[in-house]
Amino acid sequence: VEVSLYGDNIGPGVPGTAGEFGSPFTLFVSAAETFPGNCILSGPGLEGIAAGDKGESGLGQYVELQLRDEFGNQKSGAVEDAYLRGNGANYPQLTFRYLLDCKDEVVDAKGEEICEGNLPNRDLEGVTFIEKPYIESGPILYDLRTDTVSVDVLTQPISDGRFRSFFTSTLAGVFEMEVLLRPVNLAGSAFTGNFEPIMGEDGGLGTASLNPYASPFTVVVTPSEPSIEYSEIF
Repeated sequence: VEVSLYGDNIGPGVPGTAGEFGSPFTLFVSAAETFPGNCILSGPGLEGIAAGDKGESGLGQYVELQLRDEFGNQKSGAVEDAYLRGNGANYPQLTFRYLLDCKDEVVDAKGEEICEGNLPNRDLEGVTFIEKPYIESGPILYDLRTDTVSVDVLTQPISDGRFRSFFTSTLAGVFEMEVLLRPVNLAGSAFTGNFEPIMGEDGGLGTASLNPYASPFTVVVTPSEPSIEYSEIF
């Protein structure tokens, strides 16, 4: 920032805030408070994974959430203190829903091909049967009574205002992944609202089913290598 008086730069001013020889001075403008509606998601987990894929880390594939303010500025440094309290209860929340049929909004956002061969159904003599999954152990559990699914997720804060969430699934199919985050005040010390959906993917159209740029996102888990033990003839 240049500050002049009668055409001459002033300074050097207060030590530590001015340039070595005064004006121009260095001015640092930090991002404002974290705004969930502008936060963006990226990472290999959005590109689709194979059943049982635990990635290079052994923790699963991951997605990264970049915190941003309401003006689109990326947060830098460590995530705000408010998120770090509560033993992870205040981290971004990821929840999954398993699709038994292809929803219109999924087709509108991603096209019909995303459902072909990825849904738990089969055609027999012109009749389509939906085969609900039966799973006895994690990392993913399916409740036959409520048709809900729970997925083990490990979320960690990392550098430059980001969170990284690891997950895996032994169940192939099409999932909806909802990502929620709480807004914080400018000091980063307290929350200013409840959990809200984040915006979406960085660059290009996202995989969201309801809106190309908003949570929930569509995640496809493809079958792993064929197993003779679990193969069947029908």
